[in-house]
Order: sequence, then structure tokens, then C-alpha cells
Amino acid sequence: MSSIGKRIGASLIDFIGLGLIVSIVFAPILAAALVADASRGTPTMFGPALGFGFGIGYVIGLIEVAILLAYFVALEGTRGQTVGKMLLNMRVVRADGAPMDFAAAFKRRFWFFIGSVIPIPVVGPLVGLGILIWLIVTMSNDVTNRGYHDAFAGTLVVDTR
Repeated sequence: MSSIGKRIGASLIDFIGLGLIVSIVFAPILAAALVADASRGTPTMFGPALGFGFGIGYVIGLIEVAILLAYFVALEGTRGQTVGKMLLNMRVVRADGAPMDFAAAFKRRFWFFIGSVIPIPVVGPLVGLGILIWLIVTMSNDVTNRGYHDAFAGTLVVDTR
């Protein structure tokens, strides 16, 4: 079984890479919103000039969550590996050793995004952080480093070397 540190490292690699890609994709949209607001005299995309309040940020956040969830489910569901896991020589498998499928990959990953869909500022991120801490604690309390998300989905993360 893979160590918790290796698993966190793989997640960091994935989220940093995805963060860069998502930032590049959304940069033109955000720049256009800022320019539109600035031309109306309100230099913030979340301000009343767009008429959306924090809504535009929430919608963009939901799109980002959909992209991230699709990335993890697609790669883990077909290959059992994300880019981070490939680089750190790990693979997700079913508890019985069978290859992953999309259903198991989704069941395993949706826990990481629960806080992201709560539309209340501060509350959503705090819920997400709490769930992340809870998943790491459940990994550290298991001899195979299997977190609740793995147990729920019937999966294991194993080393490929």
C-alpha cells in the first residue's frame, strides 16, 4: 500500500497542474469581467456592476469542480492513475485487485468536492477542509492507509514498483 505522504504528494502534483490549466482557461473570462466592471467604474468582477454578486464566482467554481472531477474520474476510472500517481508510481485498484471502473472512481472522488458545491462563502471551504482532514485521519488510522473514501468505493492505492 502507498504511504500517506506519497498519496498527498500525488494529489498536490495533480492539483497544481490542474490549477495552472484551469487558470489559463478561465483567465480570458475573468479578464473580460474585470474590464467590463472597470468600464462601469466598479473594479471588481464580484461587484454590483455585473449584477451577479458572488454568483459568477460560484458558477465558475462549479465549472472548475466539474473539470477536476472529470479529470480524476476519467483517469482513475480508465487507467487507475492520475498524472500525479503515474509520476509517483501508484495505482488505484478495486479492493479485490480488479481494475478500476468509472463508478468506483466517482464514488472515491466525490468526497473531495462536497465543500465546493456549498454556495455559502466561508462555509463551503471550511466543510471541504474538514472533509479533507477527516479523510487523511481515516487513512492514518488504517494499517493499509485506506481512507473512508477508499472503503466507501471499495478501492486501494498500491505502489506499482
